[in-house]
Amino acid sequence: MRLHFDWSDVSMSLLTNFQQLRVLELKYFWVFKGVTPSTLQHLTKSLPNLKSLTLQILVPLRNLGISYTLESQSLEFLDVSPSRGLVFSCLKLPALRELRAKKILRGITLDRRTRLRIQSRWPCLYHVLREGTPRLQALNNERLLPTWREERYGEMSAILNSPVTVCSI
Repeated sequence: MRLHFDWSDVSMSLLTNFQQLRVLELKYFWVFKGVTPSTLQHLTKSLPNLKSLTLQILVPLRNLGISYTLESQSLEFLDVSPSRGLVFSCLKLPALRELRAKKILRGITLDRRTRLRIQSRWPCLYHVLREGTPRLQALNNERLLPTWREERYGEMSAILNSPVTVCSI
């Protein structure tokens, strides 16, 4: 199911009634509304059969320091690359096999001090993935070595440090 979604309480209530939904793509609606961490977490917890999720979320400037938790027992594919300013502090996705993400702060320019202050609150993506995605096999279309959890290797560091990932090591 592909929707332009407004993240209102009514829309959330209606969407979470689709308990058998397996594939979901949510694009931002023409009326901009920020998405709270609890709303996003409620979405994934309320759709127990969801296998694939693509999110286009624009985090408001005033919320750039906020990070999100995502939990799902069934989710195997997560694409947050269309999102801007979305940062995860915790992923509890035991079935996740593939993640796509980009490091974009909504196309704004911040002075160095502000950028470092915001980014210092963000957890390391490597640690978030290592702790919460035991079946992860691909990151940004790059195949991961089976031992990526035990030790970082050059190619994975390059992926994590590239300008297209959510945060770097």
